Amino acid sequence: MRDCRIEFWGEARGQADVLEPLADGVRFLANLETYLKEQYGPCLSAYENDLGGRVVVMGYAPWMFIHSGAKRTQLLNLADWITRDRLPVRISETVPLVPFVRLSEDRRQGPVVLLNASTDWLEEATLEVRAPAGVPVGLVTGGGREPWDVSPSAKGFTVRVEEVPPWTTEVLLLGE
Repeated sequence: MRDCRIEFWGEARGQADVLEPLADGVRFLANLETYLKEQYGPCLSAYENDLGGRVVVMGYAPWMFIHSGAKRTQLLNLADWITRDRLPVRISETVPLVPFVRLSEDRRQGPVVLLNASTDWLEEATLEVRAPAGVPVGLVTGGGREPWDVSPSAKGFTVRVEEVPPWTTEVLLLGE
């Protein structure tokens, strides 16, 4: 983590800790470094125990700059690792589109509600839905359900969402 000091002003001042491994197999993913390139030590670690449990520890204020694309990508990648790539939906672009997902255990049925949490129109976004390819997908509208074009991906399928008005929702419905 380069130039980490910007993370530690305001309420987070002095809230960074160097992490020390307590078990074999701890992997360090980021280091504290000053503007002068002085190294302080690890500040982000990941660990998987013998039973398969996974944990990530951050030694700094992870909620700071939560709206930056880099922080969003970092947290999504960590969540994907913790869940073994089982996040039900990943949104590629850094946009204020919030997914609310309720799928069946086999991920073949259920709604994906997408909230445009912005005061601006959302022009476009790409969603990777981690559900079996070939599952029928429809867009729920005031007039019923319309089929939605999907493209297969490595972990499911992708869907393009376009022209979502501010503070409104789109609903993808998986299954029959």
